[in-house]
Parts: sequence; C-alpha cells; structure tokens
Amino acid sequence: MSKRMLAAVLLLAIVMIFPGCGGKNKGDVLGLMYHHLVEDPAQATAWITTPDELRNNLTDLQALGYRPLSLEDYAAENYDPMGDYFIVTFDDGYLSNLTLAGPVLEEMDIPAAIFVITGCVGTPEYMTWEDLRTARDGGVFTLYSHTHSHKSAPDMTTEEFLADAAVAWDELTTHLGEGEHKILSYPNGAYTKESMKALRAAGYEMLVIQEKPKWFREKHHGRLLLRVNVPGRGADMKEIANYHRTRCGVGKLH
Repeated sequence: MSKRMLAAVLLLAIVMIFPGCGGKNKGDVLGLMYHHLVEDPAQATAWITTPDELRNNLTDLQALGYRPLSLEDYAAENYDPMGDYFIVTFDDGYLSNLTLAGPVLEEMDIPAAIFVITGCVGTPEYMTWEDLRTARDGGVFTLYSHTHSHKSAPDMTTEEFLADAAVAWDELTTHLGEGEHKILSYPNGAYTKESMKALRAAGYEMLVIQEKPKWFREKHHGRLLLRVNVPGRGADMKEIANYHRTRCGVGKLH
C-alpha cells in the first residue's frame, strides 16, 4: 500500500471514529427568549425589544444559516437533526406580542410560541382571553403554560408547583381548547429535579429552561428546549448562536 493510500485510510478511520472532526456532527436548535415589546428604541432593555430589533435578529440568524422551526415540529421531532434551526418564544403573555411582534412574524412567515402566565391574563399590558384566542387563530402563535402564579419552582414544594401548573393548564384548556402538545416554560428558568419528574408523570412532554442540569435524563424528565434571552438592542446573533452551540456540544460558526 502506498503512503498516500495509507494516509487516506487512516484519515477515513479517524473521521469514522470521531465524526465531528473537520466539522460539526449534528445540528443546532436554538430557542430564542423574548418578553415585552415597545415601539420606542429608547425604552428597550435586556428584557424589552422593538419590532425592528426582532426583525433584525431573525434576519441575522437566517443569514447565518439558521431556519425557523415551530415548537410543535420540534416537539414532534419533525425536523432534520443535522440542520440549524431557531424557535421564537415569548414569555408571560404581553399584549405587545400580538400587536407588535405578530405583524413582524407574519411578514417573515416565522412561527412563535407564547408561554402564558394565566394569573396575569386581562391585567394591564397583558392579553385578555379574547386576545389570546386571536393570537391562537392568527396562524403565527401557539400558546403554552408559564404557570398560573409565575412563582419559581425552588420557592415552592413540588406539590405546590404541580398544583399551580395544573391550574394554568386547566385555564388554558378551558379558554383555548386542548393543544396538541403539553409544554411548560419554567418561571424565571428555575427548576428542581423533583418538579421535573412530577411534570413528566403528569403528562408534560417538554420543559423549557435556559441551562441543562447535569443530572437531567430525558427518560425521567421529558424533553427540553434550551433558550437564550435576546437583549432588546444591539444583539449579536452570531455570538448568541455560538454561546448556545458551545453549551450544546455543537461546533461554532466561523
């Protein structure tokens, strides 16, 4: 065997053993976390963005090779695991999600999920049940639970947290109908091992958090969507994507 042929065989063996060599060996699903929107850029903060910034964020991600993915398709595993995707999500249920984010998402043909604090429905700045039905029927948004009280799981017993989540899900089902998937976004991104197991046993198929705990096991705790908060102005989407890719073990964008 020639030296050139031997080198080619060795390289092929290395690539077969370590499939990530020379490039990524799997795709990335990046959860984007937004909250409230305003029209005035001067009012933007780490947690409040503008329609223009939202449009810029999503345009930049698509320029980086990411494609939009609905939370429903992610839950159903209806996507190419080798591809790069982003999922747009909004926490809390602000009216601005419908009035300011909705037109941008509709224009760009990008789906999004809203995690609703049912205890805030109808209070100032939040959507009413009628607004939520409008959002549900508009073809852009799907609606899920952000619990009823928005209390952090570590500040409650597992039984209290499960009961609070059950109130929210019952209210969502009563007012909006039963969704295809049962998904919950943890308030403040704070979770406990016990609450994850309890939610799994109660039929929740996916939980939404920011950081994956070392002890997490899908068979015990369900599936996860990991998200990154997108600041309201000047967000570097390549930096955000690379942060997420690094923590998920996916090769960085260059």
